[in-house]
Amino acid sequence: MAGAEELTKKGDEAYRNKNYAASLSFYTKALEQDPNQARAYSGLGRVYYRKKDLDKAAQNLQKAVSLGLQDAATHYALGLALEEKGELEKALKQYDKTLEMNPALAQAHHSRGLVLLELGSYGESALAFTEALEKKPDDSESLLQRGNALLMAKSLEQAMEDFRQYTEKNRKDPRGYNGLATALREQGALEQALESYKKALELEPESKKIKKSLQETESMLRKKDAKPKKGTGRGTSLGEKVEDVQKEAERRNTTERRRIEW
Repeated sequence: MAGAEELTKKGDEAYRNKNYAASLSFYTKALEQDPNQARAYSGLGRVYYRKKDLDKAAQNLQKAVSLGLQDAATHYALGLALEEKGELEKALKQYDKTLEMNPALAQAHHSRGLVLLELGSYGESALAFTEALEKKPDDSESLLQRGNALLMAKSLEQAMEDFRQYTEKNRKDPRGYNGLATALREQGALEQALESYKKALELEPESKKIKKSLQETESMLRKKDAKPKKGTGRGTSLGEKVEDVQKEAERRNTTERRRIEW
């Protein structure tokens, strides 16, 4: 009969081959033989995460850590599970631990940036995405998200530069044009913002949010209201529109960021 360690190795192999049903069976059998097999708990947690059972994923990954397993893959997977459960502060701690063990892991910097963005730490978020881009210069998703963070931080020129670079590489993605339009609109460049919103709408004609933004910008142009009103903190519509951009980017980014193998 195979021992717990051998069963865990078979589970790892099945997991790498994306045979999650087999890996689940191997890890479970390994724990039946050795309830303290930390790597089997880690494997189970990652399988449950793939199955979108976030509670079981977090429980098994936390068990692996409590048993002394300290590796980047386990902490990163735990961070992802906690983030999707809405436990953002706890997720951030796991990403920090991941990067202590593997500072070169671009995806962990990216995930850290997403959490910081959602927590409202826009400057720190932009720095996290910069770290991701330093580790992986062709990471378009980090470029887009850094643009969103800079936009929320009111660093409009820098945000626009990121959005422009993103649209050059991803001409069929409306998110870059939408983000650029929002930054242009906040800066008062309404004609340019309108053109960018139109491009975004061409790429996503069913988007009610983009249609609304375009209509509002057209109305502002007609009224010659070239600058947002003062006193709102974010401009006439920046708060709502940037949050829309951020939420849409986050929704579409979910699939991209989960492609890392761990």
